Amino acid sequence: MGVGRAPEPEPEIRAFPLLTDALNALARTGRIPRRARPAVEAAAWSAVHGLSLPLLDGPLRRLPEQRRADVVESTLAMVVSGARAD
Repeated sequence: MGVGRAPEPEPEIRAFPLLTDALNALARTGRIPRRARPAVEAAAWSAVHGLSLPLLDGPLRRLPEQRRADVVESTLAMVVSGARAD
């Protein structure tokens, strides 16, 4: 950090605006419906963070690596399909 510069925000604080910007861009290009746009980041953020706890500290931590990857992919696919739903 240089003199006179504000400290960098925490990673999760930086991540949410990035998610918001990406979703805004998807809505502008019609890849997700504009009427669904206001709640999409909360749903996406909740799904990903809701999955992280069982993967890191809960019962899913015992899954084999490939099965864990499959669970993550399935969760992300659900988020994407929900965002695209009319």
